[in-house]
Amino acid sequence: TTTTTTTTTAAPSFIPGTATFGELTGPCRTSIGGAGDFTAMEAAPAVCERSCLVDDACVAYESNKANHCELHRAGTTRAEPSIGGFWCWMKQIGFSELPGACRTATFGGGSFDVVTVDAVECRARCGMDVNCVGFEAGPQDRCELHRAGTVRSDPNVNGYTCFLKVTLQDPVAFLSAVEPHENEPLARTVA
Repeated sequence: TTTTTTTTTAAPSFIPGTATFGELTGPCRTSIGGAGDFTAMEAAPAVCERSCLVDDACVAYESNKANHCELHRAGTTRAEPSIGGFWCWMKQIGFSELPGACRTATFGGGSFDVVTVDAVECRARCGMDVNCVGFEAGPQDRCELHRAGTVRSDPNVNGYTCFLKVTLQDPVAFLSAVEPHENEPLARTVA
C-alpha cells in the first residue's frame, strides 16, 4: 500500500487596504499643526501621487486644483480641515501577515522597541516610521516595532502575529515574490 501525503502551505495574506492613499481634507500638517518637512513642486495631482509613491521617504502628498504639489516626509500625521482648497493624501502602507513572532533570517529576535498599544495603533506607528520594517502584535496589547533585519516569522510561537511592511509600488510583483516554505514563512519587500 502506497500513501501519498500532500502538504500545502498558504502564502501570507497581503493587507494593502483599499487604496494606496487615504484622502484628508486640508493641507498636510504635523501633529502640532506645522507644515513639516516637504518638497514643493508644480505638478498635476496624478504626477504628485506617483512621485510620492516611488519615494520611500514620502509619507503623504498635498495637492490642490492648481498643480500645487508637496511631498511630505516623516512627521506629517494629519490635515488641517479649516484651510480649504487643499487635500492631504496619506500613504497607506501595506503589510504581509505571518503567523507567529517576528524573526530575522536566522530566527533571532532582531532589533525592536516594545510599546503597549493595540494592534491598530501598532500598525499605525509602524506605518508612519520609516525605520520600522514590521511589527508584532501579541497578547495584552504587546506591540513590537521592528527595525532592519526582521524578514520572517516563527509560526511555532503561538498568540503572536508578525506583520512585515511591503512596498505598494507593485503589489502584483510583491505577491508573486513571496515564497512560502513549509514551516518557514518568509516575505520580501519588492520595490
